[in-house]
Amino acid sequence: MSTAERLDALVSAQQVRDLPPRYAAAYARLDLDELVRLYAPDVELHDGRRGRQALRDHFERGMRSTGVGSADGGSTGGAGLHTVILHTGDHLIDFAGPDSAQGSVYCLGEMQRTDGSWYRQTIIYTDAYTRLDGSWYFARQRRHELVYGAPPLTRPNQLPAANWPASQTGRGTLPGRWPSWQRFWGADA
Repeated sequence: MSTAERLDALVSAQQVRDLPPRYAAAYARLDLDELVRLYAPDVELHDGRRGRQALRDHFERGMRSTGVGSADGGSTGGAGLHTVILHTGDHLIDFAGPDSAQGSVYCLGEMQRTDGSWYRQTIIYTDAYTRLDGSWYFARQRRHELVYGAPPLTRPNQLPAANWPASQTGRGTLPGRWPSWQRFWGADA
């Protein structure tokens, strides 16, 4: 690998690593314009719609009150989002080529609804990234999986199933859905 290729790989890795904390900061400010700028112009949403305007509409509905597009991508339970704090952590990145990558980001979210209630979530985002004109973006709407969601100071291992994404609180599908975790604990775990 040439020096130029190594340098490009390092710069690309850092630019991709910057995306999740920028997402978290934009969400904390409820800055829809900044939030959608982190995505490729032709971003694909989970529901098949495409483009930044469709994504912006999705986020705004969730932030305001309809229960679509909350910080975790699930329902806000009919109340909008007042305060959003997303603590991004471990970020694994696998490059599939010079302009394409996939990754996962661990996140602890603390959200206050407009009705005053708080909930906390542990989320794992799975992302696809693309480089366009020298800049890196999220290539599609972030896929998130819930480890748990609950009011603060709740023991997550004693929660009923969340039925994610219909409900943002309760025990999630992870880590029990991971094949390696199932093998480690056996099929009955």
